[in-house]
Amino acid sequence: MTVKTAAPAGKPKGRKPKNRYGWMDMAPGKAGSRPKAQIVGEELERIKKKYGTLDDETILREATKLKSPLHSLFEWDNEVAAHEHRLGQAQQLLRAIAYFEPQGDGTYIKVRAFVNIGSARAQKGEYLHIKVAMRKADTRLEVLTRAYNDFQALARKYEHLQEFAALVSRIKKFPKPS
Repeated sequence: MTVKTAAPAGKPKGRKPKNRYGWMDMAPGKAGSRPKAQIVGEELERIKKKYGTLDDETILREATKLKSPLHSLFEWDNEVAAHEHRLGQAQQLLRAIAYFEPQGDGTYIKVRAFVNIGSARAQKGEYLHIKVAMRKADTRLEVLTRAYNDFQALARKYEHLQEFAALVSRIKKFPKPS
């Protein structure tokens, strides 16, 4: 199942593009200042053709060039980039720690120990232990809403794969937590 959507706005100049591109939900850069997705998509195709591969190192090498349409999508101030990278490492650490939830039969299941809370209330969320977050009504709703949104994003990501049509259909029909 594929969601029908309008084609990206504007026509590429001069020739008909091989593929049409648009931004996904989590596009890099600030919405008003990033280059058009069509330009970025075509640049990625050009890099693939030039190098025979499309990987992060190759993209970064090309993006270092000031005239690259990818250049503005990266942070080039090394101090800022280092800080952002370390913040990402801290987030990865919080996502990687597991808590062993005891089950009634004496076994345990591995659960993500800390969950991000507060994204709706603040620019940066804080992390709470999953047990604490699930005990309070407001944070429980945030955890369930985030899970719901993650499932919906997963459905959008894979809805074009016919093999998962039944699963995507069930996810899309699932009621939003309230």
